[in-house]
Amino acid sequence: MKITIEEIARKHGTDKLSHNYIPACSQYFDNLRKDSVNLLEIGVRYGNSIWTWHEYFEKGNIYGMDILNNAGYYKELHKTYRCPDGKNRAMWHHESTGELVKFTHLEKKQQAKLNEQTIQQIRERLPKDRFDLIIGDQSKVEDLAKVSEACEEGFDIIIDDGSHAAAHQQITLNYLFKHLKPGGIYVIEDLMMGTQRHNRGIAAGAVSTNSVLKSFKSTGKIGNRYITDSGYLEENIESIDWPLSGTGNNKICFIRKVS
Repeated sequence: MKITIEEIARKHGTDKLSHNYIPACSQYFDNLRKDSVNLLEIGVRYGNSIWTWHEYFEKGNIYGMDILNNAGYYKELHKTYRCPDGKNRAMWHHESTGELVKFTHLEKKQQAKLNEQTIQQIRERLPKDRFDLIIGDQSKVEDLAKVSEACEEGFDIIIDDGSHAAAHQQITLNYLFKHLKPGGIYVIEDLMMGTQRHNRGIAAGAVSTNSVLKSFKSTGKIGNRYITDSGYLEENIESIDWPLSGTGNNKICFIRKVS
C-alpha cells in the first residue's frame, strides 16, 4: 500500500499536520497525486512541507517562494548562547565590539552576510530535483512576477503559507490567481493571523482575508485596495470551501478556479 499523505507529513515534520491541514489537503489533492502537477508554496522556511509535497507528488514539479531576508528568524541554523534570563537564545558576536547581541543589533553589512549564509543553508536542506526556489517578497508584484516567469505554463496548486498578513494574502491572490490553471486549487493557510500581523505593523488597516472571501461567497463581489482585479476573480472563482469550519476552525480555505 502506498504511504499516505499523513505518513509523509509526519516523516518530514511539517506543522501542517498539527494544524490539521494535511487531512484537509488530502480531500483536494489525492486525485492529483499521480499527475505531473506544478505546485507552488509561498513560505518555505526549513523545507518541511516542500519535502512533503515533493514525496507525495512523485511526478510533480515543486516551486517554493520565500523572502529569506532575516537570519534571526532561522534560529535553529545558528549557535545559541545562555542569556542572563537563563534561556538559550540565538545570538551573534558583533563584528566591531565582539559583544553578543541579537540579530537586529548587528550592523547591516554583517546582517547581509549572515542572510547569505542562511540562504545557502536553506538551499542545502531542499530537494535537488523537481524543485525551484524563488527568493522574493510576496507583497511585491515584481517578486510575484518572478514566480510566474519560473513556471510559464501555470500552476495546478498554489499554497499561500507566507507572511499570513491579510494584505499580503490579498496582493498575492490578486496577482497569482491568473497563473493558476483552469480547474486549479488555490489554498490560503492561517487566515486567522491576518489581523494579528496588522497589530504588529504589517499593512495596518487591511480587512481580514477571511472576511473578504466570506463576503464574496455571499455577494459574488470582491475587491478592495489590495484586490484590484476584482472582475477576473469574480468571473474565475468557481467555489470557496472551508473544510474545517464545521469544527469552528476557519484557518484554511480552498479556492477552485473554473475549468
